[in-house]
Amino acid sequence: MDSNNIKIHQHFKVIPPPSTQTSTTPLTFFDIYWLRFHPVERIFFYTLPNSQSHSSFFYQNIVPKLKTSLSLTLQHFLPLAGKIIWPSDSPKPFIQFNPNDDDGVSLLIAESDLDFNHVIENSPHETSLSHSFVPHLESTDSFASIISFQITLYPKSGFSIGISTHHAVLDGKSSTMFLKAWAYLCNKIIETEESPILLPKLEPSFDREIIKDQNGLGDTFTSNWMEIVAKMFPNEKGNERCLKILPFQPKLDDYVRATFELTRENLNKIKQRVLSMLDNIFALDCKDCGRIKALIAVNLKCGRWDICEAFLLGILD
Repeated sequence: MDSNNIKIHQHFKVIPPPSTQTSTTPLTFFDIYWLRFHPVERIFFYTLPNSQSHSSFFYQNIVPKLKTSLSLTLQHFLPLAGKIIWPSDSPKPFIQFNPNDDDGVSLLIAESDLDFNHVIENSPHETSLSHSFVPHLESTDSFASIISFQITLYPKSGFSIGISTHHAVLDGKSSTMFLKAWAYLCNKIIETEESPILLPKLEPSFDREIIKDQNGLGDTFTSNWMEIVAKMFPNEKGNERCLKILPFQPKLDDYVRATFELTRENLNKIKQRVLSMLDNIFALDCKDCGRIKALIAVNLKCGRWDICEAFLLGILD
């Protein structure tokens, strides 16, 4: 066990079912903006009934079903099994899945001796505690992984699924859709022990043609990244196509994390607040891409990129 009471049992590379072909997916200007940002990290906790809470049952029954259903899910979300790459002959980075190039997603199977009830309670606890349940997302000069998983067992109590996702490929909505698809397929495997068919409403679309970039924002953001890297890391000069996540780790020491439950009334208040902010954005009457770029700058300064991004997705042809 390490200082965070985590023991790694197994490390798998989960791939889509055989016969899956190579695929290439471009990045839009919405994606390129987040090219080297820190990954988005999420943890989901699950309690287990007494009959399924022993380690032997977990490793022999639950883990295999999670692996099998994860592989089937990747078949529908094929780009997630690949990597972001930026070849020297390409003006912009893109996503590529190549079954002959050791592509796939990292899956760690771990075990913790921490008190499960303490881990999931709402009261504040050290940030480093929950951070140990989230997997590392690999990135190097030449490629960046897109998603990785860590399944952690808390014997006789429950387990967690920690997820790290590349912000240039997955946002909250798309990663949640992936998790819903994974949960659906896993549940069907448990019920029927056969390879199920994914519901149409859970089928993703990777059609980048619906995002029109008439003013070349993708090229602008790409150039901006190359300039930022050259200025911040002069030692990397000549390696501006580096895809390694920027080395700005989140602060863990002397920080705590807590959970706050939101009621329906709380959510309605948040909804009204967001709608009022959107009204202010629409009042600017953006009619061309120049004004859109100005709008982005304003919202970034105000810490409102997510709202601005949703707004832009709604008005682009």
